[in-house]
Amino acid sequence: MRFSILKEQMAYEPIIGHRLPCDCITSQCSTALWNRPLGRRLRNKDSALKLQEAFARRWIKKDYLCITVGIPRSDYGYIQLPLVERNFNGIRKMCAPQLNRHLQELTCKQAQLDINNEANEYDVTDAFSVLYDKMQTNHNQPTTWYHLMDRRNDAALMLCSTLTGIKHQIRAHLAFGLQTPILGDHKYSHAEYLAPQRLPKSLLEVLNIRQSKVRYISLHLHALSLHLHVPPSSSSSPSSSSCNEGFFDFVRSFDNSHSNNKITNNKFIKNPFKFTASLPNHFRGNLKRIGLKLPHYLKYLH
Repeated sequence: MRFSILKEQMAYEPIIGHRLPCDCITSQCSTALWNRPLGRRLRNKDSALKLQEAFARRWIKKDYLCITVGIPRSDYGYIQLPLVERNFNGIRKMCAPQLNRHLQELTCKQAQLDINNEANEYDVTDAFSVLYDKMQTNHNQPTTWYHLMDRRNDAALMLCSTLTGIKHQIRAHLAFGLQTPILGDHKYSHAEYLAPQRLPKSLLEVLNIRQSKVRYISLHLHALSLHLHVPPSSSSSPSSSSCNEGFFDFVRSFDNSHSNNKITNNKFIKNPFKFTASLPNHFRGNLKRIGLKLPHYLKYLH
């Protein structure tokens, strides 16, 4: 929905706090702030500025669900790969330098080792939160964290999270870093040229579609949630310093009807606010067709 149309339909003037990627299925996950009557206008403008600052300083963690074509070798890991934008026959897309496979494999192995060291005491979601702070050390390199949640019929269900906000970062990292492009991502399925995505026979069968019709499959990348996350004081980098205590208190004044508190018992998430978007019908439908299942801590999305 265009912002101007939304503005006409709302009783209060909306303020853009942050723009989620327009190519993601964002459903109900929104970071727009609504101005209350004039008496509270200044307060909400201040809130919008605070929200923008939080995104700039990487105090808000963005989680995405996606279905990939192909299965990565590691169940957990992070991709640190520089991206540059280039022109392909009039269409601009993000590209990666020639990937050193040996270095990428070492990175995945180190990430797996880090998680195994934490796994004795914490579960997967806890280890993820711990590594969130570790990813800040190399803040100049676009970083995508991934968790392989299920695999079936040459496809995988992935949970991805980012610290940096490079254009098409998750799409390019999964395609070029892991060679597992997102289902329906015709732009990044081929590094050297633009063409409809090619699907393996097993995936074509379960989706009941011919290869000639694959071009009509939409991008299966879903903006799942936003975490208002306060970095611990031990984590300090030029781009992500610790915020003041109570920085996110302004959120308490808003209606939290869209927030989900079912998994906020994680002791490493310093701020309990989490805003979650439910899965759209076609995404949920293709999960079922492929045979992919959500883990127990995401069952509320059904």
